[in-house]
Amino acid sequence: MTEKSWPWSTVAGLGDGASELGEADARYMLAAYFKIQDPTLEGISKGVLNELEVTGVASPIQVDTGSGVCYGLYFNDAAVNIAISTPAIGTTGGRVVLQTNWAGTGGGALEARTRIAYKISADGVAAIPAVVQAFGTTWEISLATFTITTGGVISITDTRVFRRSTAVVNTEEIVDDAVTNSKIADDAVDTAQIADDAVNTAQIADDAVLPAKASFFNVFNSDSGIYAGEVDDTGLSVILPSGWSSSRVSIGRFRVTHNLNDSAMVVVATINGIAGDYDCQWNPQSNNYFDVTTRSAGSLTDLGFSFIAIRF
Repeated sequence: MTEKSWPWSTVAGLGDGASELGEADARYMLAAYFKIQDPTLEGISKGVLNELEVTGVASPIQVDTGSGVCYGLYFNDAAVNIAISTPAIGTTGGRVVLQTNWAGTGGGALEARTRIAYKISADGVAAIPAVVQAFGTTWEISLATFTITTGGVISITDTRVFRRSTAVVNTEEIVDDAVTNSKIADDAVDTAQIADDAVNTAQIADDAVLPAKASFFNVFNSDSGIYAGEVDDTGLSVILPSGWSSSRVSIGRFRVTHNLNDSAMVVVATINGIAGDYDCQWNPQSNNYFDVTTRSAGSLTDLGFSFIAIRF
């Protein structure tokens, strides 16, 4: 096809309006302008009227208003009812399609037009009829499949695939908040998609980063962590991590019981709020607890203390 433009009124001798645009050229130009990514599946126009939705639980079923592209443009502003005959032998499968037939070809009395049509298997055959896709003869895209029982009960499955644009979308054309979490596939965003310095504290929700994600310990031990607590001079807990407890074992000796089932840790303990000749030491005793001793002037003395336990 040489250079052409369309549409123009047909006026003999004046530019591209001098001759009518034939079917082949018209389809070529429409396909170029309304191009879809997969013509074997998609073609229904999203958001136009009622999107050719097929509904019903008994005959007749209804195809609602809408439009689509099926090797040509289709538009319908009035719902279409389809009468389905009740089978006598058994449950029977069928399909509702948007069907384009070229002039003088195809079936179902459809010639040189695109129309809603339905196909149904032989009585008692539950298998769904396939679509016909032969360019230049008959081309179909599926709107819905259905089964109908001998009691006339119809079950419909929506098979519409909406037309996807092939146009390039710039960031200016994406409205604010248009891309939600549900639109982002798992593992779709990795470090290559995140610009340097793009994520700061304002982008991180409260409590969004767990200790395992921020640990500076051995990367091969996901159980590493930092724990802190305070015990008074009687051995009672002032504050401890969840599931931990404390007790006084003897004068100046206290036991902190934890639920880590691990002795691979370092504990730093300090006497609470007292200045002078006081010290505090810890001893790993088992996988379930550690002991802290408190002294005054070198002698074991009951003193309250705080600690930080670092598990590595």
